[in-house]
Amino acid sequence: MNLNPYEETERFAASGAGGREVEAWALLELAKRLERARKENPEDLMALLEVVRLNWRAWTIIQSSLLSEDTEIEPELRGNLLTLCSFIDKHSNEFLNDPIGEKLQILIDINVHLSQGLRGNRISDKELEKTIQNKKSETQTKDKEQNTQKEKQALG
Repeated sequence: MNLNPYEETERFAASGAGGREVEAWALLELAKRLERARKENPEDLMALLEVVRLNWRAWTIIQSSLLSEDTEIEPELRGNLLTLCSFIDKHSNEFLNDPIGEKLQILIDINVHLSQGLRGNRISDKELEKTIQNKKSETQTKDKEQNTQKEKQALG
């Protein structure tokens, strides 16, 4: 039986894992689901959209907790994470408007890196920013190439 992600997270949390471990597990699980959807059946648009929406909801929860006055996260890190949440919002929305499987890689990478950081395998803010910038550039290049191909097809 395949539990929905919320039930899986509750079950994992009930196992005695701490808050950061649960968050790390959830982000890694979402990264796996994004990767699976991208690789196994990239033509299954509904599956791609469903997993991106699920990831987006998880990031909305993260964003909400960061905006809470009760958060104990230091202001600089909090600001960086809120910026990352904003990027996830924008990128997820762009994906929903133009669902191309390759666009999932940046979401996968961010989830994996943040999961590693939560588990103590911290990557530097510079490394994360570099990864995001590289993925943005790759995505923009691929988008331009695809738009050029679409224009050629429309003309020819």
